[in-house]
Amino acid sequence: MDNEIKTKNLNIRTSEADYKRIQEYAKFQGMSMSGFILDLVNEHIENWEDIRDYKKAISENEKTYSLSEIAEKNDL
Repeated sequence: MDNEIKTKNLNIRTSEADYKRIQEYAKFQGMSMSGFILDLVNEHIENWEDIRDYKKAISENEKTYSLSEIAEKNDL
Protein backbone atom coordinates (compact mmCIF):
# COMPACT_ATOMS: atom_id res chain seq x y z
CA MET A 1 0.00 0.00 0.00
CA ASP A 2 3.05 2.32 0.02
CA ASN A 3 2.46 3.16 -3.66
CA GLU A 4 -1.09 4.34 -3.01
CA ILE A 5 -1.79 7.78 -4.48
CA LYS A 6 -3.28 10.15 -1.95
CA THR A 7 -5.87 12.52 -3.35
CA LYS A 8 -7.43 15.75 -2.19
CA ASN A 9 -10.86 17.12 -2.98
CA LEU A 10 -11.29 20.49 -4.62
CA ASN A 11 -14.66 22.22 -4.73
CA ILE A 12 -15.53 25.05 -7.08
CA ARG A 13 -18.59 27.23 -7.18
CA THR A 14 -20.19 27.91 -10.52
CA SER A 15 -23.48 28.99 -11.96
CA GLU A 16 -25.91 26.32 -13.06
CA ALA A 17 -25.45 27.45 -16.67
CA ASP A 18 -21.66 27.05 -16.48
CA TYR A 19 -22.04 23.70 -14.74
CA LYS A 20 -24.23 22.42 -17.55
CA ARG A 21 -21.82 23.73 -20.22
CA ILE A 22 -18.86 22.04 -18.54
CA GLN A 23 -20.81 18.84 -18.05
CA GLU A 24 -21.98 18.79 -21.67
CA TYR A 25 -18.50 19.44 -23.06
CA ALA A 26 -16.83 16.87 -20.78
CA LYS A 27 -19.40 14.30 -21.86
CA PHE A 28 -18.78 15.19 -25.52
CA GLN A 29 -15.06 14.58 -24.93
CA GLY A 30 -15.81 11.27 -23.20
CA MET A 31 -14.43 12.53 -19.91
CA SER A 32 -15.67 12.99 -16.40
CA MET A 33 -16.12 16.58 -15.30
CA SER A 34 -13.32 16.28 -12.75
CA GLY A 35 -10.97 14.72 -15.33
CA PHE A 36 -11.80 17.44 -17.85
CA ILE A 37 -11.24 20.25 -15.34
CA LEU A 38 -8.04 18.67 -14.04
CA ASP A 39 -6.68 18.40 -17.60
CA LEU A 40 -7.47 22.08 -18.22
CA VAL A 41 -5.83 23.20 -14.98
CA ASN A 42 -2.72 21.09 -15.62
CA GLU A 43 -2.43 22.42 -19.18
CA HIS A 44 -2.71 25.99 -17.93
CA ILE A 45 -0.05 25.39 -15.27
CA GLU A 46 2.26 23.72 -17.82
CA ASN A 47 1.91 26.76 -20.11
CA TRP A 48 2.75 29.05 -17.20
CA GLU A 49 5.77 26.91 -16.29
CA ASP A 50 6.99 27.03 -19.90
CA ILE A 51 6.75 30.83 -19.94
CA ARG A 52 8.44 31.09 -16.54
CA ASP A 53 11.27 28.80 -17.65
CA TYR A 54 11.65 30.68 -20.95
CA LYS A 55 11.91 34.02 -19.16
CA LYS A 56 14.48 32.58 -16.75
CA ALA A 57 16.55 31.14 -19.60
CA ILE A 58 16.44 34.44 -21.50
CA SER A 59 17.56 36.37 -18.44
CA GLU A 60 20.48 33.99 -17.85
CA ASN A 61 21.68 33.87 -21.48
CA GLU A 62 22.46 36.86 -23.62
CA LYS A 63 22.37 35.01 -26.95
CA THR A 64 19.14 33.59 -28.30
CA TYR A 65 18.46 31.66 -31.51
CA SER A 66 15.46 31.64 -33.79
CA LEU A 67 13.93 28.34 -34.89
CA SER A 68 15.30 28.87 -38.40
CA GLU A 69 18.81 29.45 -37.01
CA ILE A 70 18.61 26.22 -35.02
CA ALA A 71 17.33 24.32 -38.04
CA GLU A 72 20.11 25.71 -40.21
CA LYS A 73 22.82 24.85 -37.69
CA ASN A 74 21.51 21.30 -37.42
CA ASP A 75 20.86 20.76 -41.14
CA LEU A 76 17.12 20.31 -40.60
